[in-house]
Amino acid sequence: MTSIVHFKFQHPNYNGNANGFPNDIAVGILTSDVNVGGTIGLASAGSSFAGSKCIISGWGRTSGTSSIPNDLKYVEMNKITNSECTSRWGSSYIFNFHICVYESGKSACNGDSGGPMICNSGSQTVLAGITSWGATGCPGTRPSVYTRVSEYLNWINSIN
Repeated sequence: MTSIVHFKFQHPNYNGNANGFPNDIAVGILTSDVNVGGTIGLASAGSSFAGSKCIISGWGRTSGTSSIPNDLKYVEMNKITNSECTSRWGSSYIFNFHICVYESGKSACNGDSGGPMICNSGSQTVLAGITSWGATGCPGTRPSVYTRVSEYLNWINSIN
């Protein structure tokens, strides 16, 4: 399945030089529909996913020194609270616009940026986060940090 991005909308306040990479989100409008095998919604405001297992996926490296894989990789990980994420990263890096997952030995890696973090919300599957950043070398010793989609619903909906 292939589609081309017709328009790309990067958040106007994205800052790749600031701690935590604020507003690290973009929306792409495709030239044609793609079938993802079901309906995936956007996480609603206030969704915590406390105690949830979520799936992260991407085309990135599987270790800090590996080559880029030819096939999509995914792993199920524990969603952790922002308090726990802050205790592992420090308060200068984790903010309300973040959502984190962590399991020892697992992580997002170089090339996964922009990939999805999918969680269940009741009976619905939702996009909870977008891969933003993590530990250098992808050792799986710190949480993987995602942009929290529910913090950007107004901006996303303004694009239509």
